[in-house]
Amino acid sequence: MKRDSKIVQLLAACEPDELQALKRFVASPYFNRQPILVDLLGYLSDRRHNLEQLDAVEVYAELLPGQPYDDKHWRYLLSDLSTLIERFWTIERYESDEHRMLPDLLAIASEKGLDKTYRQAERRAAALLESPEPRNTTFFEFAIKSAEQSYLHFTRQKLRRYDPGLQSVSDNLDRYYFLQKLRYAVAMLENRQILQGDYQTGISPSWLQHLEAADFFGEPLIGLYHAALLAQVDENDESLFHVLRSMLLAQERSLPEEDLRSIYQLAINYCARKIRHGKDAFASEALELYNSGIERQLFNDAGRLSPWAFTNVTKLALRLKRFEWIESFIMRHGPNLAEDFRQNVLNYNLAELYFYTNRYDEAMQALNHVAMNDINYYLGARVLLVKIYFENDEINALLSLLSAFMVFLKRNKKISSNIKQTYLNFCTTVFQLSKPEIKNREKLRESIQITPLLTDREWLMKMLVRHG
Repeated sequence: MKRDSKIVQLLAACEPDELQALKRFVASPYFNRQPILVDLLGYLSDRRHNLEQLDAVEVYAELLPGQPYDDKHWRYLLSDLSTLIERFWTIERYESDEHRMLPDLLAIASEKGLDKTYRQAERRAAALLESPEPRNTTFFEFAIKSAEQSYLHFTRQKLRRYDPGLQSVSDNLDRYYFLQKLRYAVAMLENRQILQGDYQTGISPSWLQHLEAADFFGEPLIGLYHAALLAQVDENDESLFHVLRSMLLAQERSLPEEDLRSIYQLAINYCARKIRHGKDAFASEALELYNSGIERQLFNDAGRLSPWAFTNVTKLALRLKRFEWIESFIMRHGPNLAEDFRQNVLNYNLAELYFYTNRYDEAMQALNHVAMNDINYYLGARVLLVKIYFENDEINALLSLLSAFMVFLKRNKKISSNIKQTYLNFCTTVFQLSKPEIKNREKLRESIQITPLLTDREWLMKMLVRHG
């Protein structure tokens, strides 16, 4: 069986305890009327770690002894089993989520005139709405659907009196809409900073004025995303970032984890852009945000620390010359990285540490073990290699590397224009620094200081001083 076949991928995605529930699901005649699929699932699941080695003809003969192999029938069986697995996951998710299930139960009970069932479901919905759970988009969507069912149930009674459910639908629809709109808008603006793309947020000044006039509908989370949007739209006004930072600190204990992670990342990315523009004070801000986020496990994926968070913490700490601290951080948090890329991440970050502590040979050795299959590692490794060649006065190797690096940057259409220009400016500046004589040192000094998009500004300035 092929590695990229659907059934192979589906079975590989099943957790062990999930697989047992799946077998019970497939064995149910309500969901599956083909007993052969029960046998097929059992056979394949017992061999799911080496499905690629199975031969379709042999499996068919095992399950249907005495019958000649029928390729069309075999494919139908795999397709039907795949459909059952997908249906299993859908039902499992639905039944484990009262936010999705209760509004449907309210609708069914009301439509069938089951008053007792309706009242019980209504009480369960009210308890969820009054619980201290995070007031996020999931909450507001549930509030809308519950209130909508309450309104529809009221209209079925044909009573001529005031219905509070109608007002509740409208109010929660506003909360849901404005929160989602802000979340998508900040995501669009964030993506536009990294990747090429023409996003239109659809948010106008009058839209924001209406939101402010409504006092964010009494929802702190909406106010927080509003602050995040303003900080992104006008990054020159640094006071907007500090407002966002203060609001984040005040609310972070009560925020939903998904939104807390999102706002943390937005704030960190804001700091990163400021650092690229020469605002070094934001390095401490970013490192503090990362430390706090890591303590709260906001940068974990499937229980493992994000390699990008790990690498960015290293860069920030080295920039702040906290060498002993970052060496301890690497040793302490390295085991928390996913095993698949742990060694690659450790080698790259150790190369950075070795360079900053003048251990160039060790830095080169560590770089030699870094796989360049990610654009971020590629860009970082190229810059680090440029710096090592420069520090060791290996001018021929340096010039060759710079030329190849600039060609790569100019031809790559997937890197955003800001990121591309940041690295091109770095290469151009190093070219000028590598010349035997610098004709206009003051002009070059000014260029390093004021060029908006430039990586490793501090190191370039240090090299200019050394060149003199």
